[in-house]
Amino acid sequence: MSPGAIIDTVHENPRGHRRPARSGGAASRLLEPEESRRAVPDSATSGPPTSDAIQSWLVQKISARLHVPAEQIRPAEPFTSFGLSSMVALSLSGELEELVGLQLPPTLMWDYPTIDSLSHHLAQLAADARPKRG
Repeated sequence: MSPGAIIDTVHENPRGHRRPARSGGAASRLLEPEESRRAVPDSATSGPPTSDAIQSWLVQKISARLHVPAEQIRPAEPFTSFGLSSMVALSLSGELEELVGLQLPPTLMWDYPTIDSLSHHLAQLAADARPKRG
């Protein structure tokens, strides 16, 4: 289930009837500021993302969500020090799945609690998952 589906599971129509909502609706967009909604590189054409690329992506995403300059986000600091909610962490995990092209566990940001550790881990996973030539 995508993070948007967790957040945006039920809507009420004007008559008060409840119906399932599509993921990626307005509620999920609330978690992601407009300026941070960018296309994710296609790993199929550009190769797996590097640790530096993932780190930069995470810094930009967290910076945008916290409304602070990217320079204030320190990659060695634990995610908990940024004050991210669990819903934002789940949302970022879903976006990271798109970035690296792999299914990732929802506990990812707890298992790798810093931008540094997470970006190194994901770069290695992405590189290992890429088909070997030869």
